[in-house]
Amino acid sequence: MYGPQAAFFPDLFSTKLRYNGASMGYQFGSVLSGGIAPLVAVALLNAHNGGPGRVILYFSVIGVITVASAILAPEPVKRVRRRLEAAQRDASEIDDASRGKVGI
Repeated sequence: MYGPQAAFFPDLFSTKLRYNGASMGYQFGSVLSGGIAPLVAVALLNAHNGGPGRVILYFSVIGVITVASAILAPEPVKRVRRRLEAAQRDASEIDDASRGKVGI
């Protein structure tokens, strides 16, 4: 999982925020989900007399949240494509203006 994460997280942020955004997202996610999960699992086991049903439900909910977050994350390719299309429009407008087609 670490290979895809290393490429996925930085692409979610612009170049100005890339290092901090990827680092904070990774670190907060590790602490909030990975660090607390064993404590929650033990508490659920103790609260329900050692029955694993609640622990399974807890980890299932965490898995659903993970999948939903990955699906709803913005696709970096679309952002790059929009920037390229905008740059091409600007370039064609400048080209038309330089040929005298459009008055400035």
